[in-house]
Amino acid sequence: MPTNTPLFDVSAVAILQRYQPSPTLVAKSRQHEDPLTFLNGLLAEEDSESIVDFLTHWLPPQHGVWWGCLCVWHLQRSQPTEYMDQAMALLIAWLNEPTEATRQPLMQIDNWISLKQPMGLLAKAAYFTGPSMSPPHLPVVAPPPYLCSQFVSASVQLVVASLPPVDRSSNYKQLIRLGTEVLQGSNHWTVPS
Repeated sequence: MPTNTPLFDVSAVAILQRYQPSPTLVAKSRQHEDPLTFLNGLLAEEDSESIVDFLTHWLPPQHGVWWGCLCVWHLQRSQPTEYMDQAMALLIAWLNEPTEATRQPLMQIDNWISLKQPMGLLAKAAYFTGPSMSPPHLPVVAPPPYLCSQFVSASVQLVVASLPPVDRSSNYKQLIRLGTEVLQGSNHWTVPS
């Protein structure tokens, strides 16, 4: 894992300050300041929900949304929800070109997919990366920091919760493997040229 990138120039404590983890998790982070060591500790403990929260708040927004797309696709592609393909196409367009022209169409996903579905949460996550949470015709309302990460985390947690309890642990492991690949840079939304 390349640890010489700006992504690794942050402590586990700093990442945990981006959201509201349990006091136990905060105490553990003080024992392992390095985020990779901290993550490996969570992996050893198989604390899947904490790993998802930590990864989504560590990854940059685009990377987090990409990981969320991989998770939803991995677990729902055999039985896609209505409009899943269209929503995924809009998200991929935004990932490839994160501009207002590709971000604004993500608002229409609200008309197709409920926020009670992982894909709806991912669309909101990507939308919340922009300068305003408001539609273009309304005054600018800046999204709170790390709102995107919170929505990606909720999406990943929700897609796993939709599985029978007996299948959750093994699927968490697969999704976390995908997340660490995104973190390492070995799983990216663009095809290398």
